[in-house]
Amino acid sequence: MARLRAETGELPGWVNLPLFNRSGRADDYALEAYEGLAQPTPLADALPATAELVRWVRDQGFCVEVARIAVLEPGAQLRAHVDEYERLRLIVSLNEDPAFRHVLGELCVSFAAGELWAVDGHACHGAANLHASARRVALLIDARPETSQLPSWYAGPWEVPAARRLARDPWDAAARAAHGAEAAALAGRRRGSLARACARTASSSGWPLWASAGTSLAIRWRVSIRVAPTRGACPLAAK
Repeated sequence: MARLRAETGELPGWVNLPLFNRSGRADDYALEAYEGLAQPTPLADALPATAELVRWVRDQGFCVEVARIAVLEPGAQLRAHVDEYERLRLIVSLNEDPAFRHVLGELCVSFAAGELWAVDGHACHGAANLHASARRVALLIDARPETSQLPSWYAGPWEVPAARRLARDPWDAAARAAHGAEAAALAGRRRGSLARACARTASSSGWPLWASAGTSLAIRWRVSIRVAPTRGACPLAAK
């Protein structure tokens, strides 16, 4: 884990393990468009049940471009951002705890292990692991929207089950102003339209950063599938 953290040092606490990508190399972390089929990396061979799930998604009609296991370390967070990499994003949580949170807009959601979720990466979103010692482990799959043949379960209405929503602190005018100021300060320290877009979202759409344990997320529920063997195949999931 120390080596992986060093290779992705620009995002402390966030570690990626590539399973499928352009090159088939386990040290290729690129998230960018390319032509051709995604190639399995040696990690896909080492985690056959997880790789089989990626192939199932592909067989459902998604043109998979990148698949990776993402590990969020205890106490780590992904601050508000918008994905530059414009792809269809699917997430399968490989372990679960109420302290593992995904946030966007007015919702705070904790995924259950083995559920498949679709996420709108074009909206300002983030994630946090509020657990003191456990790592959050998830499978992230990105597919090309222009060539994917979307299955009926994906094309249907989107909703977030009530059982997955977590309570959050009141989001009143004072809280919005405080968090908006924090986001504006963050955007001022970074260059680029994405940081500015997140700052605007913070002040106008109710984006609460991580000052409160009840901060929030909006994910769009699609379908729940059984992938219990996947959890067993991931050595990090049990730690």
